[in-house]
Amino acid sequence: PNPAPAPGAMAAPVPHSAAASIFKRLNYFKKLPEDLTISTTHGSVMSLVGIACMALLFLLELRSFMTLNVETAIEVDDVADSYMRVNFNITVDDAPCDFVSVDLTDATGLYAHNITRRVRKVRLTAWRRQLAIHADEGAAMPAYIKPSAAELAQIEGEAEGLDPEELAELAAAAADEGDPAGAEAAVARMAALQAAGSAGPSADRGLDVHGNAHGAVVALDEKTLKEYVETHDMVFVNFFAPWCHWCQELAPIWAQTADKLADLHYGERVKLASVDCVAHAEFCRTMHIRAFPTLLLYSDHTTDTGLLYRATRGTDALLQFVDTNAQRHEVPHEEHVAALEEAGTAVKVAREHGPEGCMVSGHLKVKKVPGTFHVRLHSPQYSHASELMSASHVVHHLSFGGDEDGEGLDPARKAAKAAAAEAKKAGERRGRRRGGRNGDSRKAADRDAWDGAILGTGKSVADNTPFVAPANGHSFVHFHKVVCRVHEYLRGTKVAWYQYTMHSSSHKEVDDAFPSVKFAYDLSPMKVVERERSMPLYRFVTSLCAIIGGFFTVLGLAENTLHYSIEAVSKKLS
Repeated sequence: PNPAPAPGAMAAPVPHSAAASIFKRLNYFKKLPEDLTISTTHGSVMSLVGIACMALLFLLELRSFMTLNVETAIEVDDVADSYMRVNFNITVDDAPCDFVSVDLTDATGLYAHNITRRVRKVRLTAWRRQLAIHADEGAAMPAYIKPSAAELAQIEGEAEGLDPEELAELAAAAADEGDPAGAEAAVARMAALQAAGSAGPSADRGLDVHGNAHGAVVALDEKTLKEYVETHDMVFVNFFAPWCHWCQELAPIWAQTADKLADLHYGERVKLASVDCVAHAEFCRTMHIRAFPTLLLYSDHTTDTGLLYRATRGTDALLQFVDTNAQRHEVPHEEHVAALEEAGTAVKVAREHGPEGCMVSGHLKVKKVPGTFHVRLHSPQYSHASELMSASHVVHHLSFGGDEDGEGLDPARKAAKAAAAEAKKAGERRGRRRGGRNGDSRKAADRDAWDGAILGTGKSVADNTPFVAPANGHSFVHFHKVVCRVHEYLRGTKVAWYQYTMHSSSHKEVDDAFPSVKFAYDLSPMKVVERERSMPLYRFVTSLCAIIGGFFTVLGLAENTLHYSIEAVSKKLS
């Protein structure tokens, strides 16, 4: 044995052959000589099967690595946006645009009536063909300019056939126009006389070809209306109901207009008439009368088309309207009608179009609180009968969210929109390179970027859905539960939009309430968040090694088990 080194002496260096021996002992992949290995048929078969299986697992793992995954979570809605946009496109089949309005109410006490900003109404035929864009000028309440008390008394006396001296005494007694009770009584009597078909002067001005006095308001029905239209250049007809408040207000105005019309040079060729839609209800339905009073001017000796008067209801305004139409031969008919529609005085209606409908479209900016936007089918300037009104409609589109392009956006929001476009392009490039995303993510890629406010427009779940009322007088209520949905892209860009569920019901209105279509909405306090996730490279490598090593180990165990089982059976057989 070698003597121990003296204290303090340095150890002798390890020889090179000893270091190499230690290094070789660390080799975990020692090889056996070929003479000591045995190749078997079942081993080769299992090797081929193992190679195929490992190749398949490798391809599946590679596909998983190249594909973006989406994780879904439900979180508290903390989107910092106080308002939400409601987009809608609705067709009401049996309500003219004059009667249709959009109202808004919410839980904070807000009430907005007849919203016209960003709301568009289009007149439709019974077959939903567009006639014209509805002019908002006709939506305002027309003024009623009634005759004075003295004029009312004189018209009433003429209707009752009083002589001039009696008329003078009656007019003098009613000269005090500060007597509202007397004026109201005269209005009521004129309405009663109109309902009886005798509103107007006596026959001292002569009679027309039908035996009615010039200057009188003639009561017509289905047969006599056609005769009057065929024998006069123009017939201005008031379709009324005796119970209608506005018809009672119009009665003295209508009688005074007829009285003054008789003194004009074309007075014999123009006639003012009235049709009682309570006594002749079926006839008014065939004429597509939906509210009272409806003032229609017929000309050219036909009732197939007419002009619906929509302006001030006063004697001077009515006479001016008649005079304008009496002089229309100076301009082409179409230009004349277009001028009236542009001024909001009247619109052309045609019986061949059937009962007019209205397509209402646009968007509302609402608070993010429970609320209702309400499509009303009646107008305060008319009296309506609920049994003549139908709330059948079609919801072409309804969605929540979105923003105008650039309108009301501060620089930060505009920068977010620019970033959204870049994010969309980057997403498309990633999709082509990495195999794409799922369907929802692809749709979300088409939306705007999210910087704390809802910019994307949600999908409508009620596109072109019809809702048919079981009968006239029924209303519809659509309930919507709205939830915010956020998609977070791999690079951190966020896109948010709204989704909703919709449940509908109809009910019959009671207590003289009018049919309508309501859209109630409520927002969920939770939001659905989708986050894109991709497999990291280290996890892919780890999984790949686990697949190859694990499968090889399991396959080796199976091969050894099979090999020794075959040997054991062979020994027993031999």
